Amino acid sequence: MTRYVILIILIHLLSLDMAETQTTSGGVVWGPIIRLSTDAQGSGGNYNPLLATQGDTIHCIWYMNGPYATRLPYRRSTDAGITWETTRALIIDSLQYPQPPEWCHFVVNSDIIYIVYSSPIPLGYAFLYFVQSSDRGGIWSEPFLTVGDTMGANFSASGYSNSLVDVYCPIVNDLAQYPRIASSTDGGLTWRRSAQEMPSSSSNQLRVALTPGLLNFIHPGNRWPGPAPEIVIHRSTDLADTWKDSIVISPIDGDGSDMPEVATYLDDDCGLNTMAVMWRGEDWDGAWFSAGMAVRISYDNGETWQPIQVVSDIPRGSFHDIVIRRNIVAVTWAHEETDLAGPFQIKTRISYDGGTNWEGITNLTPDPAAWAWVPTIALSDSTIHVAWEELIDGKWNIYYCRGELIKKHPELVFRSASIQFDSIEAGITAFDTITVENTGIDTLSVGAVLSDDYHFGVSPNTMMIAPGEEGYFTISFTPSDIGEFNGNITFISNAESSPDCIGAIGTSKTYHHSITYNKGGEWTLVSIPVKPDIAQTMCSLISYERSYVTQDSMIFGTGYWAKPESVVIFRGIAVMDSAEISIDAKWNIIGSLTVPVAITQITAVPPEMILSPFYGYDSGRYKMTDTLYPGRGYWVKSNRIGKLKLSRLDEVIKGSAKLNIIVNNEMPPPPPDEGIEKTIPIEISLMQNYPNPFNPVTKMKYSLPNTADVSIRIYDIFGREVATLIHEKKVAGIYEVSWNAAGYASSVYYARLYVSGDGGNVIKTIKLLLIK
Repeated sequence: MTRYVILIILIHLLSLDMAETQTTSGGVVWGPIIRLSTDAQGSGGNYNPLLATQGDTIHCIWYMNGPYATRLPYRRSTDAGITWETTRALIIDSLQYPQPPEWCHFVVNSDIIYIVYSSPIPLGYAFLYFVQSSDRGGIWSEPFLTVGDTMGANFSASGYSNSLVDVYCPIVNDLAQYPRIASSTDGGLTWRRSAQEMPSSSSNQLRVALTPGLLNFIHPGNRWPGPAPEIVIHRSTDLADTWKDSIVISPIDGDGSDMPEVATYLDDDCGLNTMAVMWRGEDWDGAWFSAGMAVRISYDNGETWQPIQVVSDIPRGSFHDIVIRRNIVAVTWAHEETDLAGPFQIKTRISYDGGTNWEGITNLTPDPAAWAWVPTIALSDSTIHVAWEELIDGKWNIYYCRGELIKKHPELVFRSASIQFDSIEAGITAFDTITVENTGIDTLSVGAVLSDDYHFGVSPNTMMIAPGEEGYFTISFTPSDIGEFNGNITFISNAESSPDCIGAIGTSKTYHHSITYNKGGEWTLVSIPVKPDIAQTMCSLISYERSYVTQDSMIFGTGYWAKPESVVIFRGIAVMDSAEISIDAKWNIIGSLTVPVAITQITAVPPEMILSPFYGYDSGRYKMTDTLYPGRGYWVKSNRIGKLKLSRLDEVIKGSAKLNIIVNNEMPPPPPDEGIEKTIPIEISLMQNYPNPFNPVTKMKYSLPNTADVSIRIYDIFGREVATLIHEKKVAGIYEVSWNAAGYASSVYYARLYVSGDGGNVIKTIKLLLIK
């Protein structure tokens, strides 16, 4: 019985073709190297392995050629790579599929795994097929045809949710075309080809990655107009029908970068949408074929990118792969001793803190004469998996090595449950601190700190915290508008719990807008760019009502002459991105919005209104303008009473008519100090309000011949006081006040002016009609 058990063990060890025992290197406990393939017959071989994981299930496929070659050879491990099932051929029908599949790619979509591949035909072309399994590789489907194009190469495939994409090179009339995208939105049941060619030539370096809401097309930019090829990401929201934007993530240094590989990972707990790209091209040493290996990572679906990390020790790498899972990033590449002449060795490296700090490099094939390349890499929960092709004893075969990740024992603990900012003015930055404690026994390496809302910032972005020590991170909050803002501050570290996130909450009840004027203290046309919560004034504030009138506060929508300081801070309770401004049949000074407004975004009511050009005032003279800017005032003349509707630049007013602007030689009135005689009123008066009837705002002017205590009060028809518009001491002059009756019912009201001074007490009354 004992001999029988020993014999079984020996047979098992021989079947795995074990080459060495466990070793510890680069933060990983590596197991023995095993051979997954069997020798191909004749001059054939086994090439281009690919790995994919679903939990503890590890999938491996490769390409085999030669007489009686296995069509799409496949092996599976269900115990994280400890043991492997025997090789299976996933393509059985040699009559319909006479040639071994090529250009294979794994796509893992939750519980379904796909293999997308090209199936050659005798004419020298191929068709794009896929097979799938819904039980983690136990049973595989028959081949399914995708778009039906004849093709020359199948470069890359990706999936997200129920969508699949593949980038390939179609053949039309025996000519290779620029690459296209084949896509399916129903799990592979139906496919379509993109109408547009991809913005890159048909090299074998094209990669695609589906992420939430985006198709990312990654390539070395040989059709990008830079000094040398760089790693470019084109992004589409409609599966390559149109392109949203383009991002260059490699340094534009003239040396060039190529051979991109991409990996993605979604973390639901903290909402991270991670994409990692690895390429060849950093630290060239003059070799044509190999160079330094670079990595760059984005945690927010490609919007922002972490700094570039060069992970190779010697700039002699090529044929590489990358994988990312939570806080762990693992890479592998073929290290080349001499340019294009070999030998090649398989190197790997791992980061436990999201790609900022890296463990040492492990050489899985340390024999100086080894000829191993085209490695592939994958991660499961606590294990790293690497496979490659290697020439041993004149035969190319597929070799595999698994490694147990060495657990780190720092612990990241937040000292507060969340961080909160209360009542911060919009446009103003406030600061607070997050305290992080390391309660573990190893050093805590914080590799990245991220905010998922641009209103919140964080500094520093990295930190090393010793066991039992604390680290302090400054959080900034800059509200852009009135309201409540919620975000997550996420810490990527080497803690087992990583990523860890803490909520950030901020509220803003007032708006802060800073305007810089070129020449402070001189006459300038100004306006208030926000809806004010308190009266806003400036030095020498003057409005225009067929003549200049001194004012003590500003009204939104009205323009003024003033002598402001160089920088004026406006505070309000709302951002104004649209407005209706009433104008008279005369020259008017109007205001603007919180954002710039193009003249083409202004409409007139009624549309037949005839207007002059819009004039600003700069450097002592009037200038026509095509845009109204925040905080500025502008002259415009109208031939009739009406309204101007203003909307922000990115808001299109549908069905609106263009302004009727007539250019002539007439210029606006000169500034107040240029020929305008200032007169002192000879009597106390309260002028009739305008407009009247009104809804809901009306204006009224009053004049004072002497300094006096002034009060203006509003009464309803029963004699009850309902509002006080002003109650203060005023010097001699002409003034204007307004009443906003938005909260009052339609009715007749009375405005009463009370003046108390050296000349005695005077009361003036006018009648107002509010109609809603």
